[in-house]
Amino acid sequence: MSEAEKYVEVELRFLGFLTQVTGCGKMSFKTRNKVSLASLLEKIGNKELCKAVIKKGKVKRNIIVLIDGSSLKGGEKLKLKNGSKIVFMPLIGGG
Repeated sequence: MSEAEKYVEVELRFLGFLTQVTGCGKMSFKTRNKVSLASLLEKIGNKELCKAVIKKGKVKRNIIVLIDGSSLKGGEKLKLKNGSKIVFMPLIGGG
């Protein structure tokens, strides 16, 4: 299997209202090491999560996605390694 076809185990964490959308705070998932975020979320099979996070193939403006502590910008391909942590959280605001 080439590097482009390698599968890795990643941990997904959900914060705020996304815990209600997913029904959990975290889950493990096996996926290809190079995949788009939209494709990863579709494979999970939770349509409500896809609607909450993705719009036109890109992360919605009110959602922050961190991959191993680094912020994901737009709809770029993810480069994951075994044990990568992907955190989904809504923007927090108030007055």
